[in-house]
Amino acid sequence: MAMALLNLIRHAERYADKSITYLAPDGKDRAQYIARCATGKAPTLMFPRPPSALLAGRRQEVTGHNSTRPWETLHPLAMKSGLRLDNHVDFQDVSGFEAYLKTLPSGSSVLVAWEHKMMGELARAVDPQGLAPSKYPEHCDSEWREPEYTMGACYDVIWQFVLYRSHSGESWRAKAFSHLHMGFAGKGSKCSEAFEPFSNPSSWPQLIQEGASVVSVTPGMIPACALGFCSLLFLVLGRLHALLPDTQSTRLGGKEPLLESPETYILVC
Repeated sequence: MAMALLNLIRHAERYADKSITYLAPDGKDRAQYIARCATGKAPTLMFPRPPSALLAGRRQEVTGHNSTRPWETLHPLAMKSGLRLDNHVDFQDVSGFEAYLKTLPSGSSVLVAWEHKMMGELARAVDPQGLAPSKYPEHCDSEWREPEYTMGACYDVIWQFVLYRSHSGESWRAKAFSHLHMGFAGKGSKCSEAFEPFSNPSSWPQLIQEGASVVSVTPGMIPACALGFCSLLFLVLGRLHALLPDTQSTRLGGKEPLLESPETYILVC
């Protein structure tokens, strides 16, 4: 069975005045942050392998209500990585979005930037089981306090889908979903949260070998030192447990508890 990874994000910060169709200065800083952190040498939770495809929703209306913000959000990454930035799918064309994904080969790692009001529709195109929320959050709890002109809007959340299909003639369908954060904290901020170097599960043994302190816990037990980042790792381990080969598809859909057996997991504190 073929597999691909889809990261779906909202375009970066805009001005309060919607008639200004390009990114605000903070949005441009976020775009640079994405470019820098997505092209680092170390694998991350957001990109266990380097991005291989970029898509930005296009908005060009007869009424003149246009927007270049999704394109601007990914353009620095396209320039830094050398990847082509596709910008041919209209922001309301869900079928076009699904058709674009269908052209991607197995092993693809795609980053998509869009207008947040349409992200629920995009999610349903690949996620008929409803693993993801129906709407992108209006507000999010991030380390960085958004500027007042954003009126508390959320720009930091990543919707990540693990996609599967049996052959290239089929459309991609989500078998797992994760709600992540970019970790942007203003201009020049270090790569953190889902962009933290070696935050992907396959890199954890390397962290242990390099001397990170560890604590052994059983499923359902998270010690005090494991709060915060460690609780995120525990959640991801649950996702991985659900993706084991002998796991039934209903479990992948999140219909049953992800952690039942008494295996011991390692959390990095």
